[in-house]
Amino acid sequence: NRPIAGKKTLSVLDSALAQAECFDYVKINFLEKESSQRASKMFFDKFIPKLPTVKAQEEAEEEELVDPQQVLRDQCRETDHCKHLADRYQECNDRVNSRTRTTETCTEELFDLLHAIDHCVTKDLFKKLK
Repeated sequence: NRPIAGKKTLSVLDSALAQAECFDYVKINFLEKESSQRASKMFFDKFIPKLPTVKAQEEAEEEELVDPQQVLRDQCRETDHCKHLADRYQECNDRVNSRTRTTETCTEELFDLLHAIDHCVTKDLFKKLK
């Protein structure tokens, strides 16, 4: 019984020593990389002049930017023509969703609505852009 216990103790010690050597190796590599990084930073700081930094001027209160195209789209959706097309699209969508098996899609109605909104927006959009 004793020799087996001694071998187990020896293998546990060997394992512990191997782990310690592994940790030392990792620690040495880490320290070497860290010193190398410090050396390269010192080189660049010494031989390459500092580049000027530019900071944006901060205004007292910044206005939130509003997308003029989105504003115009919202306005165009309220026109009679676009409301009519939106209703047709919604009716088609409700009809398709009420059926379990259908090949109908509302692509045509959607494209009609989007085309009408875009057509309405293009009349005034470029007047509002700077």
